[in-house]
Amino acid sequence: MATRAVFPALLLSVCTPACHWVSGAVSTGGAPRAQPVNVSTNPTPPPERHAPPPTEGPAADEGTGTLNMNSIPVSHVVLDDKPLGSTPKFGVSVPAGSHTVTFIAPDATRKSLTLQVKNGETKTAAVKF
Repeated sequence: MATRAVFPALLLSVCTPACHWVSGAVSTGGAPRAQPVNVSTNPTPPPERHAPPPTEGPAADEGTGTLNMNSIPVSHVVLDDKPLGSTPKFGVSVPAGSHTVTFIAPDATRKSLTLQVKNGETKTAAVKF
């Protein structure tokens, strides 16, 4: 009487054309057992990744702004306790925030203005003596 050896099933892993790994079992005593495999040609897309919401930009007291300063008649101008010379002064870059502009007329009369400058904003300080 002939005996036949029975071997346990072997695990088989293959990569389908869509590169989805498929595992199946085969026995060593014969042809592999066919198992249906459901492989989609349109795999499920990965979940969407949303970028963080854009920031609103620098706060009002961050960044820089621009000051224009002029007077009638010509005067000396002081910006935040720093002398800048005679008026007119245009396009002076300042940090965003509060600034004090003092105009000093030829007869020593003083006029001061306090301005709030936001990031990217241009403000004008002008006086008439």
